[in-house]
Amino acid sequence: MQDVSGPNNQTVVIRWSRPYPAAGSLQSLGPGYVGMPTLPQHVLGAAFESGSADALLNHPYWSTDYVGLGPYKLDRWERGAFLEGSAFANHALGAPKIDRIKLAFITDGNAVVASLLNGDVILAGDSVLAVSQVPTMMRQFPAGSANVSWAAIQWRAAHFQNRPDFVNPKELQDLRVRKAIAHAIDREGVSETLYGGHYPIADTIFSPTSEIGRAADAVVTKYLFDLRQTAQLVIDAGFTKGPDGFYASAAGRFTPQLRVNAGADNESEMSALASGWRQAGINFEENVLPAAQAQDVQSRSTFPGIYAIGTGIGDSIIDAMTSTNVPQPENNWRGSAYDGYSSPDMDRLITAYATALAPADRIKGAVDIVKLYSTDLPAISLFFPASPVVYLSSLTCPGPSAPEANND
Repeated sequence: MQDVSGPNNQTVVIRWSRPYPAAGSLQSLGPGYVGMPTLPQHVLGAAFESGSADALLNHPYWSTDYVGLGPYKLDRWERGAFLEGSAFANHALGAPKIDRIKLAFITDGNAVVASLLNGDVILAGDSVLAVSQVPTMMRQFPAGSANVSWAAIQWRAAHFQNRPDFVNPKELQDLRVRKAIAHAIDREGVSETLYGGHYPIADTIFSPTSEIGRAADAVVTKYLFDLRQTAQLVIDAGFTKGPDGFYASAAGRFTPQLRVNAGADNESEMSALASGWRQAGINFEENVLPAAQAQDVQSRSTFPGIYAIGTGIGDSIIDAMTSTNVPQPENNWRGSAYDGYSSPDMDRLITAYATALAPADRIKGAVDIVKLYSTDLPAISLFFPASPVVYLSSLTCPGPSAPEANND
């Protein structure tokens, strides 16, 4: 139960029908424990009490008249160009050490590189720089004049199509085939070649440097790079290698599809993964989902083979693994479990985890979830993608954030 202030200073009591670990925070009123923040009644009260959704949603509070609890107050907002803020001396954690900041919206990575090199920008973050740009850029700075910090805030995986109606080839429903494909990925080689080794290898949805992650890492089934395992599993599944070097069944050559969203890093990763699989004798085709279609849930959900995507990490994506979150025609393609994985056992484990309050119970729940997930293998864990934050040495910045923390 939780008391919050409502219209006319009335107390609104929020009751949960079951134990809820994040019940002590308004910020928990949404998926992944992120929802409604604390809102200023003196600014939004009249619009809220009017009963008009338009009055509330179109209120200038959400843009030029924003008031928050942070260390800076908004002074100027040029839409699509920049934000300017000044330090709030009475901030709860003390006055900021920088008096004024300007946040520029620059979407062109090359323009950001140029701005950093000439000193117009002193910090670049929010994934504006591609990982592949950073090594070359850092070599252009005089020694010691710039630094880069890496923050792993995502989990990237190669998801199998788990809906029987959409999967093609059908052999992907065979667990032995999925395991064979998993053992044929040289994740360390891909990370080193494409990302300079900055993408940590993922075996679960939890970072292995977190408390839950360490416990999960100890029990999860790991699919290490092992082409002998791949060959044995494929043969056990009834495939034979043809004179062209590729595996085939009675139905013909085994040719799955690997799909990624459009983007330079995604497409380079797709080529690296598909090339490794072809060298192992699995004739993967490559497919890029255009940016416009990547916003459509049906397009994201109806891939035939494997879809390599990045999502949240840890707690933020557990709810997405439930059967009720699977997009399908019957629910008008609502949900974010794009791969269609559905398991009554997993649903029960997630329900138990979501209602566990004691830290030991939550760790046990997380361990049970990742153990089943790695056994069923609806997806192959790949990496924890790291976002580069590049800053000039004139700016003193903290180090990388803790796993699953807010990197702001």
